[in-house]
Amino acid sequence: MSMINLEPMPGYVLVELAEEFAGVYVPDKKYDTKTSGIVISDGDLKGKTVFFEEYKDGTQVKDDDKIFAFIKLEDIRGYVS
Repeated sequence: MSMINLEPMPGYVLVELAEEFAGVYVPDKKYDTKTSGIVISDGDLKGKTVFFEEYKDGTQVKDDDKIFAFIKLEDIRGYVS
């Protein structure tokens, strides 16, 4: 159960980041970037898996065992319909 209420500012969506390589050791933070996730904020993309460029997930928030990021709408390159 989430303990905090995260709300994106206009022009951003809140994305639950996908763990593409769970359990894989990454020695350096500069290689620890996500490029996809599920939009959980309201809007047309809610519930869709979206894809964005590397290093656009810099503002990460951990809540329980999930990791979220605020992603600019203009940085989203596509989604699964």
